[in-house]
This record gives sequence, C-alpha cells and structure tokens, in this order.
Amino acid sequence: MPTKNLRHRVRSWKGFESRQDRMEKELETIKNILMNRWSPADCPPAGGLLRGIQLLLLEKMKYYTDMLDEYGIPYWLDFGTLLGAVRHKGYIPWDEDVDIAIRREDRDKLMRMVEERQVKCEMIHGPDALVRFEVMSLPGYSLHIDVFGYQAVRNLTPEQACMVDREMYAMNKKQPAFTPAYGKKVLDYLTQQEQAGSGDATVYVRGTESHITGCRHMTVREDVLFPLTTLPFEGFEMKVPARYMEYLTDIYDDFIAWPSYFREATSVARLSSETKRGIANYMQDNNLR
Repeated sequence: MPTKNLRHRVRSWKGFESRQDRMEKELETIKNILMNRWSPADCPPAGGLLRGIQLLLLEKMKYYTDMLDEYGIPYWLDFGTLLGAVRHKGYIPWDEDVDIAIRREDRDKLMRMVEERQVKCEMIHGPDALVRFEVMSLPGYSLHIDVFGYQAVRNLTPEQACMVDREMYAMNKKQPAFTPAYGKKVLDYLTQQEQAGSGDATVYVRGTESHITGCRHMTVREDVLFPLTTLPFEGFEMKVPARYMEYLTDIYDDFIAWPSYFREATSVARLSSETKRGIANYMQDNNLR
C-alpha cells in the first residue's frame, strides 16, 4: 500500500490526475476569474425555486415591516439581508432567509402586535428570546423571518464600550448554542455594566437572544445605528442603519469582496418532491418568476 505522501506525488503527475483533481483545479480557476474580473454585485439574481422562495419571503417581509411601522417599532435589515440590500439592492443571489432587528426595549410592543394581529410566530430559545415569524410551513420544510432584539447599554465610556464588545465576543465564542440560562447571564452582565457606567455613550448588543456565529463585533454604537435611513430592496424602500457600510464592515470585514467560499442555497436541494410542488404552485398562483 503506497504511503499517503507517495500517493500525493503520484497524483501530482499530470498523467495520473484523478477526475476530482482536475475538477478542483478548474473550479479554482473559475473562482480566480470571478474574483479578479467581477464583484459579487454583478451576479444575476436567483432563478427557479430559490427565486420563488425569495419572492415569497419578500411579500411577507413587506407585510410585517409595514405592521412594525404601524405599531411604532423601529426595525432595520440585518446580517445577510442588509448585505444584500447594500451590495445587490435585494437578496444575495444564493440567500434563502430574512433577518431583521429591533431594539429589545420595543419587545413589549412587538408582543402586543403579535397578539392583536394574531401573527403566526414562535419563540426560539424560550419566551424571552428570538422571535421568528412563520411564512410558510410545508412537509419537512418551513420558511420564516427572524427578528433579532438588540439590547441597549447606556452610560458607558468609550473604553467601557470596547470592554463590553470584547467580553460579549468571548462569552459568545465559548457558548456552543444559545440557552435561556446563557441569555439570563448575558442580560445580567449587561445590566451590571450599565449600572457601573461612567460615561455618556450607548451601544446596542447583538447576541442577547440567539447565538451569533461569524460576527466580528457583538456591539454597535448608537450613532452607527440611528437615525435609521432607507435603501432599496427588491423595489421597496426598507429601513437600514444610519452608517450601514460601517455596520456591515464590523460584522463581515470586507463584505464588498467575494467571500472566501462559495455558498449554495442548501435547503432547495433538500426539499421533498411534495414541498417543491407546493412552492411551484404558489409561484404559479401568484405569478412569481
């Protein structure tokens, strides 16, 4: 049996390259061409079932954001949905969910809206954690809109604000998944920091209701977030943070460039035939293409 090193040397000879080796080289060449000649903003929008999913989410997102406006709840597009608004003026071509955010201090208004309008939703990680609006439920598949709550921490000096960001990042990184106990620990910590504050700065903290992965900073300054402005998203004006470029850079670093990996819309491939038919019928009934 050849050693691993010998197998690698043999396969490196052109005549002994496997089909997988050649495909990997071709994919790397295509990736380099794309990254050097076009930006992600040049990608065409999604098509097929994925586009149908996006348009269905768009319809519900507009419905719910109008309702948030009616109840006086400031919201803003968040994470990949905000990135899509800035970079693509709509969905990232391979995206398949919607993220919006509100202040946690508006949570009581949100719960009143849910009750009065009989909004179909579920509470993820407990009754005081992430709110998820139901969009469509089909066999083995569901669509939803996540509503993240950002906790305000006031009376901080710039140094204290930086410390909160570092401590929240460390706590989130050590926590493999969000639990009600972890959520209470986070809120207790933030309350203590606000009470011990000796400045006039306010930061809003993400990760108080749900585990956050791949985020470089866990806090956003008040002046970066407010006053909210708007950007076009799939033909509609949606609310976004005041300094949205800085906001996204704090989350993703160089978000205008190509990502280090190509992501696929994984859920479409996993859909059952029955679910695909349900989405296709919805697209036809609503003239979505």
